Amino acid sequence: MRYGALAFGLLLLALAPAKAQQVTGIEIIDPGIYSVHVTSSQPNANGIPANTSDSEQLEFRATKVPMQKGVHFGFRYHLTGTPDGAVVPIRKVILFPPQGLTPPGKPTVRQIERTLDRKIGETSYTDYSLDDPFELVPGQWTFQLWSGNRKLAEQSFTVVAR
Repeated sequence: MRYGALAFGLLLLALAPAKAQQVTGIEIIDPGIYSVHVTSSQPNANGIPANTSDSEQLEFRATKVPMQKGVHFGFRYHLTGTPDGAVVPIRKVILFPPQGLTPPGKPTVRQIERTLDRKIGETSYTDYSLDDPFELVPGQWTFQLWSGNRKLAEQSFTVVAR
């Protein structure tokens, strides 16, 4: 009899609808200049490097960024929603200044997009690093974070010549 009740309970759990994942918001934390340990770098189809890192340290909070090779600028962000710990896709869009970036031998790029798998309830990091001479472009750089067709966060930085 106990086994029958246990089997029935397990059957009900198996038939219960899965809890829907829902991202409700993103809180931007510590926009600024960071020191970052880059573990790999691969250019995308447009020739723009996509870096992977395993650690970052805020050097100072800022939205003005010096236009110099090697500078990493970005922010940490906290993802809210349900259920806690669920992995969800977050689309990161970076809008470049109006003149765009022109990698050698490639057409001008006005923005880039990348989808990142992130956990609800965790704090993550995103940035852009000025690695190549073609990336040394002054003006407003805008980061956007999207869940589906909803823009949940936006942070702008102004890259300035020294």
